[in-house]
Amino acid sequence: MEYPLDKKKALLRILICGSVDHGKSSLIGRLLYDSDVVYEDQIDAIKSETSEFRNENTADLSLLVDGLQSEKELGITIDVAYRYFSTIRRKFILIDTPGHEQYTRNMVTGASNSDLAVILIDARCGLQPQTRRHSFIASLLGIKKFILAINKMDLVGFDRESFEKICFDCKTFFNGLGDIEVSCIPVSALDGDNVVTLSSKTPWFHAGTLISMLEEAQIVSKSNTSQFRLPIQYVNHISSNLSGFCGTVASGFVRKGDVVRILPSQKRGTVKAIVTYEGELDCATDGMAVTLIFDSEIEASRGDIFVHEGQGMMEGRRIDCTLVWMVNNPLVANVTYDIKIGTRICSGKVSAFHSKIELENLTEQPTNELSLNEIGQVSIDLEDLLVFDLYEESQVLGGFIFIDRQTNETAAAGMITGIGKF
Repeated sequence: MEYPLDKKKALLRILICGSVDHGKSSLIGRLLYDSDVVYEDQIDAIKSETSEFRNENTADLSLLVDGLQSEKELGITIDVAYRYFSTIRRKFILIDTPGHEQYTRNMVTGASNSDLAVILIDARCGLQPQTRRHSFIASLLGIKKFILAINKMDLVGFDRESFEKICFDCKTFFNGLGDIEVSCIPVSALDGDNVVTLSSKTPWFHAGTLISMLEEAQIVSKSNTSQFRLPIQYVNHISSNLSGFCGTVASGFVRKGDVVRILPSQKRGTVKAIVTYEGELDCATDGMAVTLIFDSEIEASRGDIFVHEGQGMMEGRRIDCTLVWMVNNPLVANVTYDIKIGTRICSGKVSAFHSKIELENLTEQPTNELSLNEIGQVSIDLEDLLVFDLYEESQVLGGFIFIDRQTNETAAAGMITGIGKF
């Protein structure tokens, strides 16, 4: 079957993650190289870098994505690397994230922008604690489709029994993560087996190559709401009695003539014009950056949210949520942080710890703090009334970050699960 080249090919954002040294960067390099999207001068450059940093004569394809000098010297991924490429069937953005525990926060950043996760697992090691952590975090952030690439199969002689045991262990773990679709594939990123070309070394595997799985993957939306949401990013004062309200549509759509409410003030206005950098539109949908102009002057500011008349959002001064703690200093109760949700920043502090997740068996254990990379269920008291959606309904208006007030460091990623009870 032939697929025409056109600009409407679906885009798939792919998270590449897993434990350290399980071959993430090598797999991405192999995908790019075998898909013929690497220029000859790039190959010459990485051959030179391989000789400098690895003392080897062959090209180390992981250097195509390990862009920082420290990454090349250490042979690890530190930063989040984004690589775009396209096949005749689809467009892709590969998001390469680090495997070390101290860089889990970078993995969270990558997962929040991804449609699908490819988890790398060393065939010699099987399921590791960091593999569990990455998988759990990715599922928390709304990823529903996983491909488990059992890598370095060449080092176990392409043994079918070894592959199937790892698949069984992984699927047993994923069964505890809810409604998740999981596929397994044996690969060798070093030699390219089953990456872009089907390998003769795994005649017992018939599900196709990794690239074919990615080309055929159906994108599962992270948002379960079609209701109109537009958090205000900026107010443009056009004249003394006319303002434009700028922001990106988080979900749903808005048309000229629609009556919208401003939350939390509950004030109303009728949309007179929808303006973009390309001109005026009759309708704007999710993901579009627009400026809304109303038929009369209304009062609204950054952090307020536009919704359609007749639609509502949750609100409260206490929220229940899941937190992924990402800094060395532990999280304890009653320490105030800045909380950024959508375009709004407010203040809050953890008032109660309910549990932390034991990743080995996904059980909940009692706790009174969260340490680096731990995941827990907490209640947060807010200084002001907050308007929000549950994370399962809206990633944009149900997810937030904790910001340390002294260092301005992002300390945690959070997902709202409900309104907290006093």
